[in-house]
Amino acid sequence: MPDSYLSRLVQEELPRYRSLTTVLLGDGASTSFWHDRWLLNTTVAETFPALFSHCIHHENNVRSVLQSGLRPLLQPRLTRAAREELLMLTDCLASVAILDRPDVRLLDTGKREPFTSSGAYFGLCNSTPAIDMAQIWTIKLPTKIKFFAWLLFHDRLSTRAHLFHRNIKPLEESWCARCTP
Repeated sequence: MPDSYLSRLVQEELPRYRSLTTVLLGDGASTSFWHDRWLLNTTVAETFPALFSHCIHHENNVRSVLQSGLRPLLQPRLTRAAREELLMLTDCLASVAILDRPDVRLLDTGKREPFTSSGAYFGLCNSTPAIDMAQIWTIKLPTKIKFFAWLLFHDRLSTRAHLFHRNIKPLEESWCARCTP
């Protein structure tokens, strides 16, 4: 069912999944030619934007493109920039070989470990931009706000949950005053 809740959810989360992974190419059957990172450090669509703008079929896998060629996927007339990108991409694809094994998804970390949900979770949690909290002291704010921000950043606020974890408050007093347990 193309309009089911699950299919919409998968379509919404697919770009995030692709941003967290790279593909170790095997047979190319489960790897998107344009949208997965399998050839370079970025997607083919990002690396060759002029060529991608001339693409008629965006959802082809690597195997089908390597078997049928790239030209049938593109509009008949290409701009000069798209022709130049086509030549560069053709040179890159000349060294690609299809293997007799399935594609492997790897997390885009320095370790290049296989995709796991826990690895993806930690990748998403650690992908937030780092905040230089030392700069808080140079901003013109009242000292009590700077101190509050410092405590908040280092998870040292005396919230009910924090006091429970430090065995200062019992469980029944650790709930948020607005929430019901």
